[in-house]
Amino acid sequence: MATVRQRRPKSEEGFSRSIEENPFKPGLVNARLVESGMAIWAFAGALEAGDNDAARIARDYELSPEQVEAAIAYYQRYKEFIDDRRTANCSTM
Repeated sequence: MATVRQRRPKSEEGFSRSIEENPFKPGLVNARLVESGMAIWAFAGALEAGDNDAARIARDYELSPEQVEAAIAYYQRYKEFIDDRRTANCSTM
């Protein structure tokens, strides 16, 4: 599996089956993986902390390759907004 920097976003249809809006926290920055419930902003943080090793994140969080690809595609598409969310989370600690 390639790192996040090597991935190209898939079409929205490609991640729409794996990504859903969080019903308790609406908005694209709070989207999450359907099967695991992992927030995409949390996935992005884990990916960064794991040296962008997508295979490692898949193993550590028991995610399928499809979930990882969808999360990476979604993150790349909305990176600016998701990174703002991650920054806001760090500033409240």
